[in-house]
Amino acid sequence: PQQRGGEAAPPISDEALRRLCASGVDEVAALAVYDAVRHNAFGLETPLLGVEHGAAFYETAAKLNHSCDPNCLSTRLGGNFALFAVAAIEEGSELFHSYLPPRLLVLPR
Repeated sequence: PQQRGGEAAPPISDEALRRLCASGVDEVAALAVYDAVRHNAFGLETPLLGVEHGAAFYETAAKLNHSCDPNCLSTRLGGNFALFAVAAIEEGSELFHSYLPPRLLVLPR
């Protein structure tokens, strides 16, 4: 696997890399796009079934930080990203949401 920031990234498939490079993108740029998707895309899943059916980028949401005890919950509604406060948040406070699917937040730690 490629090394990124001290962690091993899941390998990009040879087929995916070949397709990106065939479209005129050099390998370094293709791996940069892969890395951006891996670190910033939000999975689209059916909440009750936990079945993922794609991923999406949300520019503002990608700037949110993670907490296992978030002050906001996020969900995808159609093509939109919605963020809801779960407690009173003081003006100027940082907003945190969980990078984990909601079904994993209720599991014992």
